[in-house]
Amino acid sequence: MTGPRRGAGTPWGVGVVLRRLLAGVRRAVRLLGLRGGPEPATRRIGRIGEGLAASAMRGAGCVVIARNARVPMGEADLVCRTADGRTLIVVEVKTRQRLGGAGRGERVAPLASVTARKRRKLLTIARYLARVNGHVGPVRIDVVGVELDAAERALSVRHVVGAVGTGR
Repeated sequence: MTGPRRGAGTPWGVGVVLRRLLAGVRRAVRLLGLRGGPEPATRRIGRIGEGLAASAMRGAGCVVIARNARVPMGEADLVCRTADGRTLIVVEVKTRQRLGGAGRGERVAPLASVTARKRRKLLTIARYLARVNGHVGPVRIDVVGVELDAAERALSVRHVVGAVGTGR
């Protein structure tokens, strides 16, 4: 047999194929959230907080239409609309866990951790979501602060309606 070895000098050698296949598998694992091992504590705490916030929004008469909505400029924790469908609501959820007795282990309150930079980003996200979905009614940005105890049970869930002004 004459000619080059199989795969030699071509972009489809065995090593290239395996690297591309592995890159595809890694991408799928990342997109599907299928990581091996236990879930990191911060992600678990955030997921619990988002669930409690979604319940609070439903209790306030809203319909949750998306969780962790990714857009080019970031992510909205929750996207809701009022029961009548007129108002689009982007919800930022801030969850903190208290790890100690009274006065111990307390950090920045969840609601106080929404910085000016985060407020600007939320405004951009809310405007983008309204535009791409053809929403012409009012848009509102709410913040839900969740505090959990050491056993990950809710101590408080505070919902601030219109926490960030949208000008709409």
